[in-house]
Amino acid sequence: MDKDLSNYMGDEDICITDDRHKLNYTGYLDICMPSDTMREYIKSVGLCPYTAINLIMYSPVSIYVKREELVKIRDEVIESEDAIHWYSAMNAIDLALSYLDRDGIFTLSAGGYYDYSNDTDEGLEYACDTFQDVKEYIHEYEAIEEYEPDDLAWFNVTKWVKGDNGKYVDACDYYFVREELVYISFGMDIFKKDMEYIAKTAKYPYDEMWISDYDVYGGENLNLPVPFKAGDIISCDGFPFGPKSRVLMLKIGDNIDCCCVQGLALGPDGEWLSGALKHGHLQHGYSPKVSPLYTATLYEGELSEEELILKEISDIIGGSEEKGRTICEKTHLLSFRGEIDEESVKTLRFDAMEDSEE
Repeated sequence: MDKDLSNYMGDEDICITDDRHKLNYTGYLDICMPSDTMREYIKSVGLCPYTAINLIMYSPVSIYVKREELVKIRDEVIESEDAIHWYSAMNAIDLALSYLDRDGIFTLSAGGYYDYSNDTDEGLEYACDTFQDVKEYIHEYEAIEEYEPDDLAWFNVTKWVKGDNGKYVDACDYYFVREELVYISFGMDIFKKDMEYIAKTAKYPYDEMWISDYDVYGGENLNLPVPFKAGDIISCDGFPFGPKSRVLMLKIGDNIDCCCVQGLALGPDGEWLSGALKHGHLQHGYSPKVSPLYTATLYEGELSEEELILKEISDIIGGSEEKGRTICEKTHLLSFRGEIDEESVKTLRFDAMEDSEE
């Protein structure tokens, strides 16, 4: 594939400004965006093709469904400046699926998030040489475990193939959630050690940098506009890799930049977290992570005793971006000093009250 891609590199920014083309088709949101709040808001503001492609690729739905949604937006995207991203997303899915049927070996590891360590872990369970064996093993394993729908558990299936030098190489990791293939992650060296096969398999112009971009580990950095304001308390879910959490929105900024939406949250181990919602800073340090934006919604339930301080600060901010920004700057300073703990967070409410009285 030697097509000149110089006119198709697109802008990696969020692309929601008024001067960018917005997709007319919004049906992908009904399929790929679980949060009612986020879905309806994004429909109202629209997304450029690049951002829509990212939303589809990192979404918590089957990889086969993702491909179907990409095909539906093809005609709107293919002549745009974001065409390279559509090519890359399609190439990534098709390459990953092709490895499932290629000669090689599968290794299967059962993964889970564990409260005792507040972290993820995976353990090798099985090895086989056909995708059918993979599916049968996962089905039998999950039937025995009797997982509940919200249990934090998954399977990581690695496909090993012989590369250009005849030696086995990690081609792709496949993350199965309740028997559905949802996320992929290409091996670190596959684009160096299996170049002949990749070049032959790609149906569209490709750049390996863009193909490898659609990795499960990139999903936590999804950049979308949000419908929240400073002082809102939202809930979001790290399923299947991490627990649910409540986050206090400190500032929204221009709602375009990837770091503009800042918040404060209490981690599952009692550690206070501050930082960018769109970069996963407000989820505990487990890995991989899914974007919290897929499940972000206003939270109106009960808070734990330790989290009640969030409600007090929320009331003080009262929707004021300026007050939220002041508190945000103080949390960043505390975090930089390594001093963000329960006592320092409690002082934030007094700082906010003083600032509001000035």
